[in-house]
Amino acid sequence: MFFVCDKCFDYASGGSSKYHKCPTCSAVMRIVTAQVYQAFVIGKQASAKRVQRQANAAQQQTKGQPNMTQGAKCRIWWDETISAYRISTPYSPQFVDFLKIGIPVSDRAYDPSTKIWTFTEKFFDLVESTARKVWKNQGEVVIITKTQSQKASAPPAVATASLDTVMLEFVKILPERALLQAFRFAANELHPDKGGSMESMSKLNTLWDRIKTDKGFK
Repeated sequence: MFFVCDKCFDYASGGSSKYHKCPTCSAVMRIVTAQVYQAFVIGKQASAKRVQRQANAAQQQTKGQPNMTQGAKCRIWWDETISAYRISTPYSPQFVDFLKIGIPVSDRAYDPSTKIWTFTEKFFDLVESTARKVWKNQGEVVIITKTQSQKASAPPAVATASLDTVMLEFVKILPERALLQAFRFAANELHPDKGGSMESMSKLNTLWDRIKTDKGFK
């Protein structure tokens, strides 16, 4: 048997009793045909997907926005995914009028669900200067520019450097104690009596002598 709830639109199936309590809201569910039951299932699944899409869209819009420090009221940040700026502010009729009058419709957009404006890069200076006139106190306007955003998201230099360069930089930042422990471990592994070779051991000692001299180790 198939049941649906007219109160919360949940559904259930199974059992032989004509009386079935809704597992979500405890209301009495009504018996329906398999076709109606299937329609409820599809409808609820579609609704869940729609809610998830809206949540994903909202999350994407707020991605990259600066954290609100104490006293901050206006946030402006570059969104690399759409190559445009976004802005979030408390409601200000004065500022909204500026956005509508100062920026053509083709270069701006507003999402009422997130209350976030989007505008093209060429209007950044104008938007910034106007925002600072509306929110005049220090720290009320927080901005992440396109340059700052791209720099923060750029891969670190180490990701593109050669392995030799990375290994050299790694050794350079090690403290004396760590270098000495590494030398002693390597000497133990490379010693001819431990299965190493005279050539490797000699090279290790030569390199270590140079490191000690340049680093001033005892």
